Amino acid sequence: NAINYTGDDKKVIEKRKNTLFFEKYKFIYEALYWAIELNNLVKNTNIPDQKPKDFIKNYVSNYYRIDKAYRKFYYYCQLSNSRYLDKVREIVEKAYVNNYLDNSCSKFSKQINELSPMWKIEDLPMQKDFYYNKIKNEKLKTVVIISDALRYEVAQDLMQNIKNNYQIKAQTDLDFMIGSLPSYTKLGKAALLPHTDLTMNDKGEIFADGISTVSSENRDKILKLAKPNSVVLDFEDFNKKPQKELKEIFSGLDVAYIYHDKIDSTGENKEEDVFEAVEKTINEITEKIKFIFNNTLAGNVIVTSDHGFLYQYSDLEERQKITIGSLPTIEKSKRYILDKTPINQQGVMNFDMSYILKDSKLVVSTPFNINRFKTQGGGINYVHGGASPQEIVVPVLHVKQDRKQEINK
Repeated sequence: NAINYTGDDKKVIEKRKNTLFFEKYKFIYEALYWAIELNNLVKNTNIPDQKPKDFIKNYVSNYYRIDKAYRKFYYYCQLSNSRYLDKVREIVEKAYVNNYLDNSCSKFSKQINELSPMWKIEDLPMQKDFYYNKIKNEKLKTVVIISDALRYEVAQDLMQNIKNNYQIKAQTDLDFMIGSLPSYTKLGKAALLPHTDLTMNDKGEIFADGISTVSSENRDKILKLAKPNSVVLDFEDFNKKPQKELKEIFSGLDVAYIYHDKIDSTGENKEEDVFEAVEKTINEITEKIKFIFNNTLAGNVIVTSDHGFLYQYSDLEERQKITIGSLPTIEKSKRYILDKTPINQQGVMNFDMSYILKDSKLVVSTPFNINRFKTQGGGINYVHGGASPQEIVVPVLHVKQDRKQEINK
């Protein structure tokens, strides 16, 4: 019954932390804490009809907390492996999926559909301008960590984790930008690179000023054309390199792009573990920032992403699945279809890709709300590619080393 009580019950759980048997049941207590938090947030958060710009601003200041509470609940649920929480799960699913996700994304879809056919939300920064807004004129040596599917609410947790780490002396600031549509990896990674023009061939391969953006080697070439003293590394390669070699690589650099992929690779291959992957990602990136600062590789780090994601634990209802039949498409997934002709049927939005791809005649079609297209392969609970706030609000977390801070005794 704890889920139906008031916020005061969280204080009871806090008190239990000092009791003899807390360690045995701590994951259950943590799950209950976040279930109560989610329930209270959903009850007390009014989400009216509002323009896309206002919706996004409310999302980054308030609504994201509900996504975080849901993620935390299921993370501790899995750790507890307890049947005691089965009833609580049902209540959490109803509160999150029906009362929050379905309701808020439905309202957001209706508003952004009015932007069609152009994908741009008034006065908000776009992902395709990231390099020019954040990197081009930066005087400090900068490391950009691009973590695949690190959505905005996760970046909030990451920022707090960095602040709580006494070994990292830094100033933090979290901003956001509107992600590319469709919100998928190839386009998001290409958009973050310096470019005058992005183009796409008939196989869905994306080029920045004529150079393919698929491999790390090519991304390195693209970055060096804009910033000769730069490097592109994969996170795993960065981890394996000896300290001496890293110091040589980073000596004299202006910017480094480091690509990290744990959330998306987990979500695509074992979607039920995606929230565990989020926690690991937060810890990995925090430790890597500490390593960068402690080894004087750079004093300026920006953490961002190619896109976010949607995830719900419960099965989708049939009404949430859109049948489109067989189409000769360039790219398709549960949350988007890229083709030369729009899909003109109820519950589908269409946007011209000319907003980001030069001379493009392509159209991206994406379902209203949190609905999915019926397509073969892949999971259906973990998805991205669409236009929900969870997918297209991309974090820009700035972490600047503060050398003046002293640790007190």
